[in-house]
Amino acid sequence: TKHKNHEVLFEGVGMWGKKHPLVLTGGGSNMGFGRRAWHLRRYANRLGLAPGTSLQPLGYVPDDQFRAVLGRAWALVIASRAEGGGSFPVWEALLNGIPVVCADSAAVRERVEWVGAEVLWFPPDNPKALADRLSELESGYDRFKARAMTQRAHLRRRSWEDVARDYWELLTGRTG
Repeated sequence: TKHKNHEVLFEGVGMWGKKHPLVLTGGGSNMGFGRRAWHLRRYANRLGLAPGTSLQPLGYVPDDQFRAVLGRAWALVIASRAEGGGSFPVWEALLNGIPVVCADSAAVRERVEWVGAEVLWFPPDNPKALADRLSELESGYDRFKARAMTQRAHLRRRSWEDVARDYWELLTGRTG
């Protein structure tokens, strides 16, 4: 969907130089059918992102396979303008010691700060800033990777039950 901000993601990765394949996961990210998928395929092609090489649009990936994909990731990049629950892919990357480059949104920033993590932020409408953060990560990768691995032990844990309880308290004004 549009809020996932694929255009900025594609532009930023293109500006950076496509140094690692961009792997897309999640429902609809296989760019299969529909007007949005057609637009994204054309947009990626125009920027030099080629499906099968510099762009791997996997679509929905079951949890066990997603963990395997994430485990081989150089970094997690989230360009989304809005995420509910503070972005579970960011959380999963943090728990696995994967460096994160993330569009700055209030919900994700709040959750990242709440768990005591560090990520590289960029303004969600600025592909140049994304490219700059990717270059920063690349030039200091050993340091960022070591920090990502070290911070795993200190992250506050959250579960789906925690999220549901937070929503319950917010919507009803009652705790418990």
